[in-house]
Amino acid sequence: MTQSPFSASAAIHAGFDTFKENSSYCLIFLLSVEIVSLVAAGCLSMNTCLAIELLTQLDSLPPETFVCLFVAYFLFLRCLMNVIVCKVFLLLAEGKKVTVDDVLGFDVPYHLPLLLRYLAGSLVFLGWGLLGTLCFVLPGIFLTAELRFYKFLVTDRDADSIQSLKESWELCGSSKGELVTFNILTGLLKLAGLACLVIGVVPATAVCVLSEVHAYRTLTRTTP
Repeated sequence: MTQSPFSASAAIHAGFDTFKENSSYCLIFLLSVEIVSLVAAGCLSMNTCLAIELLTQLDSLPPETFVCLFVAYFLFLRCLMNVIVCKVFLLLAEGKKVTVDDVLGFDVPYHLPLLLRYLAGSLVFLGWGLLGTLCFVLPGIFLTAELRFYKFLVTDRDADSIQSLKESWELCGSSKGELVTFNILTGLLKLAGLACLVIGVVPATAVCVLSEVHAYRTLTRTTP
């Protein structure tokens, strides 16, 4: 039996260690991402509703219009922010210094193809995860465990959406069992953060993403 080059517990420990070294930065950064996404989505939705009212000469739009616009804008903005989060956390996990330009110098028009690939990959990943979960839960755990590295392959290697999911699957190799354990551990960690008056979700998310980066780097080093 081929021994796995990846250890779930080692990845979690590495995530905790990196978080402890950069805890203040991680917390401020992730909180800022959420606040900016929510505020920007709200402002864009409100302005769009006002524009529609002016163009159609309606007194007011149904509340559902604002909700639908807010969700659409928020998902797009979170997609954009997730790409930046991946890039920043890849740097942090490698012990590199994160500059202001890494966070604020993201050229959206230039990176639009990357954003679209990330969004497409995310939709396919979510679809497979939901389908697997509906099939008695366990298939969903296995599928998300083996496809979860698509986001790093898109942002780090500039892979397209389908290629990134395929490469993520291939990266697993003999580590499938450990990755399922890793998937369960990170899920429990996020649940624990949620139980800590919700605010614990932010540090839990930071640890989970940093652990994912460690897992991704470990697997890409050991896979031809």
